[in-house]
Formats: sequence, C-alpha cells, structure tokens
Amino acid sequence: MHVKARQNNAATKNRRVRKAQAFSAQGDRYRAKRSINASEHAMEQTGDFDHDAFRKAVQEGLAKGEFRLFYQPKINARTLEATGAECLLRWRRAAKMGLTTLEFIQRAEASGCIDELTEWVINEVTSTLSTCERQRDGFKLAINVSSSLLGNENFLDMITDDARAHADRIVIEITETAIFASAKYAISNLEALSEMGFHLSLDDFGTGYSSLLQLQRLPLDELKIDRDFITDLVSSHKGPLLVRTAIDLAHALECTMVAEGIEDAETMALLTVMGCDEMQGYFIAKPMPGDQ
Repeated sequence: MHVKARQNNAATKNRRVRKAQAFSAQGDRYRAKRSINASEHAMEQTGDFDHDAFRKAVQEGLAKGEFRLFYQPKINARTLEATGAECLLRWRRAAKMGLTTLEFIQRAEASGCIDELTEWVINEVTSTLSTCERQRDGFKLAINVSSSLLGNENFLDMITDDARAHADRIVIEITETAIFASAKYAISNLEALSEMGFHLSLDDFGTGYSSLLQLQRLPLDELKIDRDFITDLVSSHKGPLLVRTAIDLAHALECTMVAEGIEDAETMALLTVMGCDEMQGYFIAKPMPGDQ
C-alpha cells in the first residue's frame, strides 16, 4: 500500500513537472518580451529607496498592528447578492510616505518582505472566516498572491492548516505574469492549491500573453477580466464584442467570469445581459473595513 502511494505521488509530481515544462517552453516568448525592460521597469516602479529601512518599517508595523484588511464585495450579477469579497491590504504609514497601494506592494516585493505580509493576510483571512457568519452561504474571500511568491518552491509552506481547513472559502488571485515569471514552481503550486480545495482566479485577464491551450491546462475556477476592458464598455464599439467573447471563453473553460471596475449602472446592466457571472467595483461598493 505504501509502495503504491509513493508511486501515485511520484506520478502526480511527474505530471506537474511535465506540465510546468510545457508552460515554460510556451512562455519563452512572453518572458523574452518582458526581460528586455525588466530591470528598468522595476526601478521605475519602486524608485531608489532603502530596502533595509523599508523592510524594518514593515516588520515594525506588523508587530504594532498597523496593518488592516479592507474588503471590496463581489455580487452575483443576476441576484445582486454578495458572493464574496476581495481582501485589500492597507497600511496607514504608506500614505504618510506618499506611496499608493500599488507602490507600497512593489516596494514590499523589492525589499523582500512580501512573504511576511502575505502570511499576515492569510492568517487574518483565516481568522475572519472562522468567525464570519456568511461562510455558511458560501461567502468567499479572495487573496492576491505576488508573482515572487507563486514562483517560489517554498510558497506552500505558508499555507497553514487553518487556511487549508477553510480552502473552499478562499480564492487565490494570481496574474498571468505571476504564472509565467517562474512557470516551473508556479504551475506546481497552483496544482497543489487546487488539490487542497482552494479556488483559483486569474486576475487582469486579457492583458497577458497566455494562449488558449495554456488557459485550458491551468486549474482555474475564475477569470477576472481586466478593468481596462470595462471602463469604456458602454461607449466603445469593439469593447462589448471583446468582453462577450471573454465571457463565452470563461464559460467554455467552466470558469466563473468576474468583471471589476464597475463604475455605473449602464455598464452593470450591459454586463448582466452579456452573461457575466459576478461583478465588483465602486458603483457596487468601495473597499471597506471588516467591521462595516
């Protein structure tokens, strides 16, 4: 029995390796396009700053309880009932530094403290789900995972037993960049997360270089179309056709389609008619503290 179990585990591992190798090969062109300007882009986004000082400030902030999670609800497009929320990390000290949320996350990645922040988020989300009354109706919380973590061979070590116990209530949001930046471990980690029962969402869908074959091979449960396709949806001539095609593709892949960046009633109505499953945006609800 033990021999058979080891053989099955070995076979599963080999399948993951082969799949990762296939994605790595198909992603060569994608990575080549990005690598030319990678260093320049990183400096442009993060600027010249003291990595050690920033990391110490984050660690101090974690110790003093300075971080909070804000939650932006997602709703069912047909029933308008809340189905879940995206968890967004906030740090008041970042605003005092003059940093936007995106700049703060980029600096956290560059200074090597994104893992500590992600662990904090996972623990906070797990704690929330343990006490959240809505968990009985299938209310899910979404966590954004950095490309530097998804492609790390030790990423699964930060998935605690408590998080695994709530896997069916947690959505892991990743981007195409995160997958192809380090396909070898990213694909293996995604497979493992899916087997644990976590829901997997591809964020910013439509902005990367993934092929239909690559999408078909990923263990995805949700596609989240990039807000750039939604912003001018009502006034655009080609926009509705592209979005409708994306929705049909999501359904063909047996995935839920989520539209983010909903800013008005007209866009919301049009997406509902198109068959979009879930929606998120300031028109529906702004990110809010958990006590609201």
